[in-house]
Amino acid sequence: MQLIKTVYAKSRRHGRRVSQVDQRYRKRAEELLNSELSVALGIPLKEVPAYINQRIGKLGKKTSKKTAE
Repeated sequence: MQLIKTVYAKSRRHGRRVSQVDQRYRKRAEELLNSELSVALGIPLKEVPAYINQRIGKLGKKTSKKTAE
């Protein structure tokens, strides 16, 4: 998870594309994370990214509600 976050932050910080090596490691880390979550959650591998996006969206809504109060 940390590798994925680091590569993403690096690309945002520099405002340019990351190296091919960074892209390969990020992709591999995402594949490993998705397969682990697929097994742990008992959902098909192809549904994991949508599940993550859905859960993160719910967290963002809860955080913004607390901030508004």
